[in-house]
Amino acid sequence: MLQKIHRPDIGLLIIRVILGVMFAWHGYQKLTGLEDTIEFFSKLSLPAHVAYVVTIIELVGGILLILGFFVPLVSLLLATVMVGAIVSTEPKGTILFGHEYEIVLLCITLGLAMLGGGSMSLQHMIKKSDGGMM
Repeated sequence: MLQKIHRPDIGLLIIRVILGVMFAWHGYQKLTGLEDTIEFFSKLSLPAHVAYVVTIIELVGGILLILGFFVPLVSLLLATVMVGAIVSTEPKGTILFGHEYEIVLLCITLGLAMLGGGSMSLQHMIKKSDGGMM
């Protein structure tokens, strides 16, 4: 029974798309409320340019994850954003130091960095159709 559902290509696609949508949405929210985003980052004693960088990484990185382009690199950038979120914000609760959401996203992004986009990524499909030229 388990062999019938063992489909790592579909599993990676689901993880990539859902994670990509989440990051792209958060990046879009930061972009549309950029003044608030900069103000929030300044309250964390972070310079304004960090707000711009995080916004771009989340928005563009999320879109690239959905499409399946440069998944290892994008995932490492997003993992870096999650580490930054963990170390620069106050814990919101008690379980896992109050950063459960960020820790889960960090683990998923690190996993994608190691696994890549999979065979159902556009980068893989283009590479395959070009005969490995990409």
